Amino acid sequence: MLKIYSEALEVVRELVRVVAEIDRHDPDLARQLRKARCSIPLNIAEGSHARGAPRNKCIGGHR
Repeated sequence: MLKIYSEALEVVRELVRVVAEIDRHDPDLARQLRKARCSIPLNIAEGSHARGAPRNKCIGGHR
């Protein structure tokens, strides 16, 4: 697994308190942040298994 995956999991853990604080003021935004927060490591895991042209397309910021 990529090193960035473990870093992403750490970000997810660190954002728990931040999202809880936002939830007190804006529950809808907190819901969106929870969904986005969870998608970060999922997208990294999915991308780490990509092969060939689709994976290489995004290298260097080109799409």
